[in-house]
Amino acid sequence: MADMQQIVNYKKCALDARAHERTDGQGYMAEVYVAQPDGDRDVVTQFSLKETFPSGEAAIEAALQVGRHKVDVGFEPKDQQRGPG
Repeated sequence: MADMQQIVNYKKCALDARAHERTDGQGYMAEVYVAQPDGDRDVVTQFSLKETFPSGEAAIEAALQVGRHKVDVGFEPKDQQRGPG
């Protein structure tokens, strides 16, 4: 199973985009963790995309777009731990 990850900085936040190959081999799932600075720590919020993507690269790009959009429009942070990556 192939997993991909890309971390980028965007407007003082870190976007941690991840793509995971589906267990049935039929494309990729994606998620993005948005880390926002809050004093001496980061508040991390996870967003999972519902779509299936044809490639890991497409899943990563979609996850980054969602992360940028969430930062741009604002959202209620929910502190969550990021899994290994």
